[in-house]
Amino acid sequence: MRLNKRFAALILSSAMIMSMNVGVGAATTTPAPETNVLKFQNILHMDKNTTNPAAKYAYNIEGVEGEESAVIPQIQGKNISTENAVAPSATPNDFITDVEFTFDNPSELGITHAGEYEFKLVETPDSTNTVDELNDPHEYKILVTAKNDGDTISVNHVFVYNEDGEKVEPVFEEAYVDYGEFTVSKNVVGEYADRSKEFSFSLSINKPTVSANVSENYVVTKYGKNGSTVLNDYKNFTLADGEYIKVTGVAIGSTYDVTETVDPEYDPSIALTEGGQKTGSGDGSVISSVFNKEALVLYDENAADYTNTHNKEITVTGVVMNNAPFIVMILAGVAAIAAFTLLGYKRRH
Repeated sequence: MRLNKRFAALILSSAMIMSMNVGVGAATTTPAPETNVLKFQNILHMDKNTTNPAAKYAYNIEGVEGEESAVIPQIQGKNISTENAVAPSATPNDFITDVEFTFDNPSELGITHAGEYEFKLVETPDSTNTVDELNDPHEYKILVTAKNDGDTISVNHVFVYNEDGEKVEPVFEEAYVDYGEFTVSKNVVGEYADRSKEFSFSLSINKPTVSANVSENYVVTKYGKNGSTVLNDYKNFTLADGEYIKVTGVAIGSTYDVTETVDPEYDPSIALTEGGQKTGSGDGSVISSVFNKEALVLYDENAADYTNTHNKEITVTGVVMNNAPFIVMILAGVAAIAAFTLLGYKRRH
């Protein structure tokens, strides 16, 4: 690794400007504390109720402008893992890993004499369901100064800069999104209920904060007596007795709301299952109105089971009302025949 002349010139010009502005009695600038340790953080953002995936991230120190280091070390071995990351109580779904690298063997990086050297800290993210929109930046610039320490060379300063040239404390932020599913079913009960009737529904899905940047890739399949059909529009659908839809590709921590168009001849009720647990039931046609909240998508089973109870009373007479006019005509004819027969009988006697 050769001495980086660009950073040397930058430091020299900065020193000249500072000397021009230092007057009699002016305060002296406090030098930066010496250190040979590079510190940075990995923060893995996850939505509430999402399980830590123990994602692994590799970090590498590389030369810049085509300069190759004698040895390019992997920090903390091959990678770091979020498995044992700390989740502060203030941000319980942000798992933080503190990482350090000590420049205790400068020659490994081609630092062979006193001066300034430029490197870059590069991250290789895990491919486990990460959200690319939050995986930025993937690298930082590092300025390392080395000094003569007796017969050896030692690193005495480590500065980190972002792409705008601002000195920063490096943080690599990632986002992890995991997925679940839910079902909406229909059950129709009542002695005179029409079990072939199609009931209309509308559905809305609200994504949590971390997965808000993820495009919607829901797959909605309707299941019934005649098999299954993939629906193009998940927001509006119909269900008859025994039918249900399954919605997959839903981020864990999402909520959903279902509204059924009420039929006056039926009384609707809803039973909710969230994360494999029965969480409530009640009368009504809208989840958010019945439970004062939307349904939550967790791991395991999630379901909104709708039951429609037929409420219209039917009096059984044995007479089909559509045939009543014809029956009246027949009865009138029978009565007329009986009357003529009786009249003829009286005349003969």
